[in-house]
Amino acid sequence: MGNDSSSQGKVTSEGGARDELDAAVSLATDQNLTSRLELSISCTDLPNMDVLSKSDPMVVMSMRDSRGNWVETARTEIIHDTLNPKFVKSFTVDYYFESQQWIKFDVYDIDDFSNNAPLSAQDFIGSTTLVLHEVVNSPSQTIKKQLSNATHSDRGILIVSAEELRNLHHKVNMQLTVTHPKKKGCFVVFSRSKESGGAVPIYRTEVNKKSDIATWEPVSLTVERLCRGDDQRPINIELFQWHRSGSHVLLGATSCTLNQLLNTPNLSLPLVLSNHTSGQTLCFHRVSMSAQSSFLDYIFGGCEIALITAIDFTRSNGVPTDFNSLHYLRPGVGSEYSRAVQAVGDVLKYYDSDNKIPVYGFGARLPPSYENVSHCFALNGNYFAPEVLGIEGVQQAYQNALSTVSLHGPTVFAPIIHLAAQFASETISQYSQKYFILLMITDGIINDMDATINEIVAASALPLSIIIVGVGAEDFSLMERLDADTEPLYSPKLGKYMERDIVQFVPFRNFANKPLQELAKEVLYEVPGQLVSFFSSKNIQPNPPRRTVEPFATDDAGPLFLQQEQQMLTSQLVNLGVPDQLIVQAAERGFPTREINHCLEMVNLVAQPNHVSNRPPPMGMLPRQGSFQTNNGFQQPSQQSAYAMRAQTVPTLATAPPAFNSTAAAASTTAAPSDGNTCKICFERAINTVLLECGHQVACSVCADALLNSSNANNKICPVCRAPISRVVRTFSS
Repeated sequence: MGNDSSSQGKVTSEGGARDELDAAVSLATDQNLTSRLELSISCTDLPNMDVLSKSDPMVVMSMRDSRGNWVETARTEIIHDTLNPKFVKSFTVDYYFESQQWIKFDVYDIDDFSNNAPLSAQDFIGSTTLVLHEVVNSPSQTIKKQLSNATHSDRGILIVSAEELRNLHHKVNMQLTVTHPKKKGCFVVFSRSKESGGAVPIYRTEVNKKSDIATWEPVSLTVERLCRGDDQRPINIELFQWHRSGSHVLLGATSCTLNQLLNTPNLSLPLVLSNHTSGQTLCFHRVSMSAQSSFLDYIFGGCEIALITAIDFTRSNGVPTDFNSLHYLRPGVGSEYSRAVQAVGDVLKYYDSDNKIPVYGFGARLPPSYENVSHCFALNGNYFAPEVLGIEGVQQAYQNALSTVSLHGPTVFAPIIHLAAQFASETISQYSQKYFILLMITDGIINDMDATINEIVAASALPLSIIIVGVGAEDFSLMERLDADTEPLYSPKLGKYMERDIVQFVPFRNFANKPLQELAKEVLYEVPGQLVSFFSSKNIQPNPPRRTVEPFATDDAGPLFLQQEQQMLTSQLVNLGVPDQLIVQAAERGFPTREINHCLEMVNLVAQPNHVSNRPPPMGMLPRQGSFQTNNGFQQPSQQSAYAMRAQTVPTLATAPPAFNSTAAAASTTAAPSDGNTCKICFERAINTVLLECGHQVACSVCADALLNSSNANNKICPVCRAPISRVVRTFSS
């Protein structure tokens, strides 16, 4: 979903494949700007560089390009004899939420006033750099930066104030008709003139099948898309006859300006073909312009964007100590997982005032016994307080987990998405605006597609966007379905379609040899439109611009739903006969997951801290890097007692297992098979089936039946060869 949703719904050709015109309109849609800012510059306390008078300052603005080079973009005027200049000339900058836009300001004292004098001939006072996100998120959108040069650290203060050019987001609404059309099956294409010449297609109507008077659905386009805010820029309109082959026939063309559209009631323009009038007239009815809130309106008003991260710890990633593993941490580079986290976090860190990030893992066996697989565990070791401080905290917790958990499987998304939806379900009101982004990084096809779709459809009604980054060389074609760019997801369980497109899927390999900023651009591009569409759908308007920055109001005890879950867990443990003192001690240590079996293990570990196991930890884990700190990794016991409960049986619960843990509950009553005969889907039970017609033996009866009986035809395939499954044959050992 792009930023101007009204211009995207029509970008498909009836009856067949997209043609070149469709592709051109789609490309123009993808290049839509989010916002445009006007930067005003002033300075205070500049040093005096002249002897007989005060300095004559001027500011030069440069922006960093994709190669990391500084490119000059604009200069202010020169103000004579002042050390506290307030420049009249402002800078206009296109703002992209998904990019880190670095800006450098160089301040000079001008001595040579000739037009061609180089900057090297002037006295350099000092410079400073900033990221445009810093200005956007500063109180009153104003930031002060210290100027410095190679020899002096204090060369005065540079002040940058930003203001959005709001009229760009106003929408122009109109109704089109063509009188005396000569052909049936017509459609209209709008194109915006470029300053460099030529035109860019920006909108295409649906095809009209009538022949007497051609009319179309109302058109609604932003001023930015229509003419980039220039009400005198020509807007080209063309009438085509549609052909299935894609070779559409031009029937006539005309042009007008936004000023004409808004100030000429019922504007009528003759359509011209080959310098001759075609006898057809294009008429504009009910033209109006309406104000629309922008993404920056919400940000300026104090709306925050919170990141939630979730990392895949399934066995298919490979042993972390293996150079070929997707979790292998290359010196100075990291893994694909850590790089994806860094790319997204480097942008979002400016939009969350407390910089606290919940970080989770899925698909791993957890200590101390490594018997239980968790599909949702906190990487800092505390499920009920899962936040770490900043992206650095996420990276540290991820590295700690690699040396603590045992990679297993299967790949299951639903529990993590359900948890993120609970975060987003916290009260959102006109004066308490917060939007969440769930970043999920995985190496494979998920094994719970139907349950995942149910959770996504439910979450589409909440202030939540889901970004999925696929790492490794896996075929992610089935994951594209979750992206829902061409067809909205439908949940049979809920009996409804998703309310908004909230999922963006991107394979990491497409950006493996590119700067991390390119990955961030791709995965975050749709977020501004998704945020605006949510708040608009709930009739929540932007608040007035904030004058101060205060951390988003939160309960020190954490989100309410986690407090309630902790109370429920305490009640469960009490009902199972666990002493209160042990519950308190285990809670202080931290429960990494909510699954009751693992919580009982943690209680038993507290009860018998000196019990020594004769079974070693799983092989292939990274060596420990020092001790784990609170909120940065699992609270590990000493090596003597770390695996104390490995051989001890966890009590079987009389109550039903918690949601999303049915696989682990079933596995706890079944002896674990040898690795060579383990189901390649659940990694829990023994292989005891043959998939037909391909004949592969890769799954247990539970997983094989789930594949065969899936309501989604895309899931009824062999996980090895992708051949369709027609039936399942059970095997028995002698």
